[in-house]
This record gives sequence, C-alpha cells and structure tokens, in this order.
Amino acid sequence: MLGVGAVLIPALVVWWLAVDGLITGLRPVSAWLAHLLTPVNAVTPDTDGSGWIVQTGIVVVAGKTIAGGELAIYAIPGVLLRQLTVTWPLFLAFMLAPPRPQRLLGRLFAGVLALAVLFVLSVSILAFFLFAALVNHVPSQPGYPPPPFYVAWPAYGEVTFLLARLGRYAACDVLPLFTPPVLWFALNPAARRAFFGRDQEAGRIPTEQVRQHIGL
Repeated sequence: MLGVGAVLIPALVVWWLAVDGLITGLRPVSAWLAHLLTPVNAVTPDTDGSGWIVQTGIVVVAGKTIAGGELAIYAIPGVLLRQLTVTWPLFLAFMLAPPRPQRLLGRLFAGVLALAVLFVLSVSILAFFLFAALVNHVPSQPGYPPPPFYVAWPAYGEVTFLLARLGRYAACDVLPLFTPPVLWFALNPAARRAFFGRDQEAGRIPTEQVRQHIGL
C-alpha cells in the first residue's frame, strides 16, 4: 500500500515551488488580523521577498537616528513563515495516500481552507509575540540581541509575555506538525473506518493498517 511517506515527496516539491506565492497571497488578510491585535500600519515584503517587514504605529523614543521621529518596525523572518506552511504538504500527503475518502476534491478544498485560516491565526500570534518582545525590549529568540531601540509603549506584564511566548511556540512548532493528521482524520471517513471499524469492536486498534498508511 502506498504510504504517506511516498506521497510526501511530490507534495513537498509542489509546496517548495508554490510556498512564496502562497505566503504573498495570505499577507493582506494576515496584516488585517495583526492590525486588530497590535498597532500595525503596514506589512510589506522584506528586501529578499521571503519575509515580511511590519511597520507599527508606535514611535521610537531612543536608539535610532531621529529619536521620537521614527515609527518602530520589526521583521517576521521568511523561515518562520515557511515553517507555518509545512502543514500544507503534510496534509496533502495524508489525504492522497490510501485510504482515500469519497468526494476527495471537496474535502481537500475544506482542508486547504482550514489551513489558510490556521496560517492567518498563527501569523497573528507570532506577530503579537514579536511586538511584545519589541515593547518589552527583550530578545525574540534565545541568542539574539534585544531590539536596538526603545518605543513609547507600556511593557507587557510577565504573565502576558509568557502567554505570548507560549503562543509563539504553539503556532510555530506544535501546530504545523499536529494539525495535518488531526485534520486528515476529521475529513477522511475511510480513515476513521480503517482505524475504528471492526477492530474497535474487538477493543484494539489496527496497528498494521497504521504502519502501512504512514509508510513504515
């Protein structure tokens, strides 16, 4: 039986060719939602086009050329944006590997739409954390320096900043790996029957079918 591992290779090729266009297409909606959470004026591509530059509406008070006369900006690296889209090839690999559901195209469309919503929400969570790191003047990642300037915005409390950090971890490191199999299981009745059909009545999970599906 063709497993997820075999389907994943062409899915990753398609993802690699389309990921930049996908990120660009979702940028306006992501910028709109980020604006609701933080004072964001604009989200534009960075110099190499892979990441985003977020222009905030808060003023720099120290640390830049014209203190008090510039608006603070921060970057969302392209590697993080691509990391958020890893869900797409993983989901396609799960859905295209047997057992496939009926009305496959409709279920694929529903899954892709759900992943687009997840991307927008995850980017907004990431943007809020980066904004919190900016106003609290702390490194956004271990080993990185703090922002090179200070801004006119009250710092977030320890609990709020901890929640922002946990949200960033969930959005970038947890959801991209766990969402595809959960979404596949929700959208694929054939998979649910294979896992919890007759074997469920016997009180055991068909582990051999699991191994075949994931290519072990």
